[in-house]
Amino acid sequence: MILLSCPLISLGTGLIPVGSFGADFAWHFIPAYILNRITLWISAWGISWRELWRNEQYMIGLFPLQIQAVLSVFTGTSIKFEVTPKQRQSGIYFSLIPVQIFFFLATIMALIWGGFQLLFYDGLSELTYFINAVWCVYHLGLLWSIIRAAYWQPEEQ
Repeated sequence: MILLSCPLISLGTGLIPVGSFGADFAWHFIPAYILNRITLWISAWGISWRELWRNEQYMIGLFPLQIQAVLSVFTGTSIKFEVTPKQRQSGIYFSLIPVQIFFFLATIMALIWGGFQLLFYDGLSELTYFINAVWCVYHLGLLWSIIRAAYWQPEEQ
């Protein structure tokens, strides 16, 4: 949720999530990020790129449940487990993903608002907007896969 919120806050308010933003930040962040990705690829050697992308989708799709699980540990409450059917059910399941839909729409709005600020108010630097826009597009791709799965229907045979 924090990773989804950071570009929204930055585009919406002009605030940046780190104190040093610019070339100095990029020189430290980009190599660390590349090493992070290389480490992921090496640790997942033999697993297809599609499955790695699916892992990212699950992370985004399941974060509300993960938050609920962590909160249940701290509060000492148990979570009710419902057995779900193992066969694909037909229907539209937007009611299962309201948080993801919210972040999808909020991300689009933040991109529009950030672009508006960039063009008309000098509220954001071009670099800040570009970095956050790339981050938002990445999140939109992940969130869209969750939304698409909620309305996907199997082909009729």
